[in-house]
Amino acid sequence: MFVFISCAMALIHVLPTNTHLKTYSHSLLANQITQGFFSPLQGSNCKYAVTIESVSDERTLFYSPNLTPNEKTHFSFVNDEPKELRIYIEALPIDPNIPHESGKMQLSFYSKFNTFDKDVAKSHAVEPAIKQLIEFEKLLHQIIVRTQAKKEKMLAIMRSQKTLFASVTFLSFLTFVVFVGVNLYQMKKIEKFFRMKKLL
Repeated sequence: MFVFISCAMALIHVLPTNTHLKTYSHSLLANQITQGFFSPLQGSNCKYAVTIESVSDERTLFYSPNLTPNEKTHFSFVNDEPKELRIYIEALPIDPNIPHESGKMQLSFYSKFNTFDKDVAKSHAVEPAIKQLIEFEKLLHQIIVRTQAKKEKMLAIMRSQKTLFASVTFLSFLTFVVFVGVNLYQMKKIEKFFRMKKLL
C-alpha cells in the first residue's frame, strides 16, 4: 500500500494494489514560480521515482529516479503560460526477489507569482498594491465626509435646541410679565372702583 501526504492540504491517497504508479493533477496560473519537495517517510525494500510533467507540451519539468528515504528532494521551475501538471509517483522494489512495502510520501507544493520579472511584478504586485491604496484612500475620504456630516448634524441639533430653549424661556418670561401687568391693572381698577363707591 502506498500513501501520499500533501503538506498543504494534509490529504492521504492510497495507491491501488494492482499498480505501482500514482498520478496527480494540478493547475497553474501564468507567470508562476513553483517550489516544493518530495520526501519518502516509510517503506520496506522500496525506492521512489517522481516526475512532474506539463500536459500541454509533454515537457518534463522535474524528474528524480531515486528519492532518498527521510530526506527532502527539492524542485523549482517557472512557467510563463497557464499549465496543467501531472505528477507521477512510482514505488518500485529495490530487490525484486524480496517482498517490498510502499510507505508514505510527503509533498510540499506551492506556487507564487514570478515577481523577479519586472512586467509580472508590475501587473501582479505593484499595480494591485497601488489600486488597494487608492481604494483605501477613497474609503478613508468617505469616512471623513460622513463623520463631518454627522458632526454638523449634531451641532445643528444642539443649536436648534439652544434656540428652542431660549425661545421657550423668553415666552415664559413674557407671559409672566403680562400676567403680572394684567393683574396689577385689574387690582388698580378694583381699587379705584372701591374708592369711587367709598368702600375704602
